[in-house]
Amino acid sequence: MIINSTLNKTVNATIDLAVESYTNYTWINTAIFYILYAVIYIKDVFIPITWIRIQELVLAPYNNPEMIWMVIPLCITLFMMEFYFGRYVDEELGWNSAFGNSIVLIFVSLDLLRFLYGDISQIAGIFSHGFGLSAKTMIAFGIGILGILLMFFNFFHFLPKRFAFWVSSSLPINLIAYVGMAIVYSKVTIDIYTAFAAIGLYILLIFIFGLIHLIEPVHREKSLASLLKRGPEE
Repeated sequence: MIINSTLNKTVNATIDLAVESYTNYTWINTAIFYILYAVIYIKDVFIPITWIRIQELVLAPYNNPEMIWMVIPLCITLFMMEFYFGRYVDEELGWNSAFGNSIVLIFVSLDLLRFLYGDISQIAGIFSHGFGLSAKTMIAFGIGILGILLMFFNFFHFLPKRFAFWVSSSLPINLIAYVGMAIVYSKVTIDIYTAFAAIGLYILLIFIFGLIHLIEPVHREKSLASLLKRGPEE
C-alpha cells in the first residue's frame, strides 16, 4: 500500500509537471505567435497604408487646388511662428496668442462648411433629416467645436499653462486645420491609418523644424541689469 501510494504520488507529480510544462510552452508559443503577427502586420500592412495616407495628406492641395487659398495662410503662419520662437527662445506663447490661435479652427470650420454646402442658407437644413450627418460634416463641426472650446478655455485660463500653450501653439492648431481640410476637400479615407498619418506628420514637422532651429541664429534678450553688470572690457 505504501509503495502504491508513493507510486501514485510520483505518477501524479510527473503528470502535473508535464501539464505545467505543456501549459508554459503553450503560453510561450501563443505569445510568440501574437508577437510575430504584430510584427508582420506592422511591416506589411500598417506602415505601407500609413505611408500612403501621409502622401495623400501632403498632396491634397495639389490634387484639390481649391483648398490652396486656405492652405497658404496656414503654412505662412506656421513657418513664421516657428521661425520666430526658434530665434527668440526665451519667449513663450502667451494666453493672448493661444486665444487667437484657437480662433483659426473656427474660421477653418466655417470654410469647410462653405465647401460642403455652398450657400449659407443650406446649412440650416443640415439637421432636417435627423442627426445622420456625413463624416465630413462631422469633421467640419468637430474642428469648429474644438476651436470654440480652446477659445473658451484659453480666455478663462482653465487649462494648465504648459498644456494650453502646447495645444494652442501654431503647429498643432495648423496641423489639425490642415488635416481636416485635406480630408474634407479630397477623398482621403477616414480611418485609424489617417489618424496615425496625422501623428506621423506632426512628428515629421517637429523633426524638420528642429533641424531648422539648429542652424537658426538664436537671439536672447539682455536686460538692463545684466548689461550694467558687464565690465568695461566687455
